[in-house]
Order: sequence, then C-alpha cells, then structure tokens
Amino acid sequence: MTSSDNNEQSSTENVPEVHSLKSRVIEFVKVLAIAVTLAFLIKSFFFDVYRIPTSSMENTLLVGDFIFVNKISYGAESPNYFPFTKISIPTFRLPQFQKFSRYDLTVFKFPGEVNEIHQHENVNYIKRIIGMPGDTLKIFSKKVFINGEEIYSPAGINYSSSKFFHENYADPKIFPSTKNWNPDYYGPVVIPQKGLSIKIDINNIDIYKDVINREFGREVVHIDYAKIYIDSVEIQNYTFKKDYYFLLGDNRDDSMDSRFWGFVEEDLLIGKAVLVYWSFDPYKSFTENFGFLSAIRFNRILKVVE
Repeated sequence: MTSSDNNEQSSTENVPEVHSLKSRVIEFVKVLAIAVTLAFLIKSFFFDVYRIPTSSMENTLLVGDFIFVNKISYGAESPNYFPFTKISIPTFRLPQFQKFSRYDLTVFKFPGEVNEIHQHENVNYIKRIIGMPGDTLKIFSKKVFINGEEIYSPAGINYSSSKFFHENYADPKIFPSTKNWNPDYYGPVVIPQKGLSIKIDINNIDIYKDVINREFGREVVHIDYAKIYIDSVEIQNYTFKKDYYFLLGDNRDDSMDSRFWGFVEEDLLIGKAVLVYWSFDPYKSFTENFGFLSAIRFNRILKVVE
C-alpha cells in the first residue's frame, strides 16, 4: 500500500467523526432553540417572574421578594418587541378568562407621567387594585371609601405615622396638581368606566384630561374661557371608551401610585401576583453568621400572596 493510499484511508475514516460532531452541534442548537422558544412563550403568555425592588408594598411584599405572576387568566398581551432586541412588532391580546377584582395585587405597565399621552415602555409596577371602573373613590384620614363605604385597609398602613398629612395641606405632587389634595386626603373622584358618560367642566377637566387625550392617542383637549373643547368642538359630557382602575401601594406612606399619576387603563394590566417563590434580604450583611444563608428568608419561600 502506498503512502497516498494511507492518507486517503485516514481522511476517509475521519469523515464519520466530522459528520457525528456536526450532527451533535445541530441537535444541540435545535434543543436550545426549542427551550428558548418555550421559555419565551411561557414568560409572555402564562407566567412571569418579578423582583420587588422597593418597600411600597410592605408588609405584603418585601424588598428582595421574587414573585410569580399569573398572566394567562387575565388575557396576556403578546410582547411589544422581538426577543433581545428593540425591534417593535405587532401585538395582540389573548382572551380573558378572569376579570381583575378589587384587592388584586396586580403588575401593570406604568401609565405615564401626568400630561403625557403615551406611557413609558418596559416599566412595570406592582400595586393593589382599590378602585374599580365606575367607583367613586375618596381617601379621608388615610382611610379609603368606595361609593361612601369604608373598605379594607392593609396592615402596612400606619395611622400614627409622622408622614401623616393634614386635611388643609395641598401636595403639588398629587394628581391632579390643581386640586387641594394630598396622599391622606384625596378626592372624591369617579373612576372612568367604559360607556360611562359624565359631565365635564372646568372643575373636573384636569382629572380626566389625560384619559381623554390618551383615548384619542393625541392631545385633543383644549380649554378656553372655562369652556372645554375636544378637537375644537365644545363638549359638556364625555363617554369613556375604556375601563380604568385606581391602584395603591399597601405601604401608603412610601408608595408612588394612582394618587400621583392617575388612573390605569385595563389594557395596561399584565397579571396578578400569586406566589413568592424566593426571598432574599438585600440589607443583610454577608459578614454575619452563615453569610449568604442568613439573608435567605426561608419563611417566605412558596408563600401565597393576597
């Protein structure tokens, strides 16, 4: 056998190994693609996970809690962007099997600052639904009244707090800034409901101006000598096109919520928090006994939230 024959035989023997490696790589890529796709679909339409970064929901949720959020029951919306990019894609919403209810701990897209027509993308909050569409809400001495009846208040509210505001104090950060309201004395205000028609005048236009502009997708409200105009047509009544909610943090003394930026339309609600699956105290020092383990809140793992 010649040298060339030996080389040819050696190269021929290597072919199966090359093909085997190539097939394994292709198989791995396929499995990885399927896994990523399934994870993306589950996260988009079924369940999502969030970390609690602030104390606004204490003592129900603590800083460092990691939660599961049920999206599928509430009509999950498809992603706004192609995965791992900023490329926008058309969205759609799945059928809703369950309606949001009062007291639900709800993750939602930030509706936008006052006087903004479009909300900020990719900024999510978690708060508790307090006011339902069509409700008349009033906060008096920290206590919340819905349609004239006092409702449940979470344990996180401190009625003797040093942050307690007096009734005659007007907080300019409160929505709307033209009212003499503050975080502890707010309203009364009617929460917009789809199909609900209310009288619009100079006394309440600041409450509903942002809602009207957002429903039209542009700035249409104009005020001239105490007269209200939508697209240059004077109006005295307005019928809402969507349902809206009023959300508050359980830790009312330290929560940016609907008192500061108004109503949240139903389309912005993402899902309901159902479970704390992991909890880690970020304020614990690793120099303490047991280091990392001392920061784990074992008593909160798999804790159902309500």
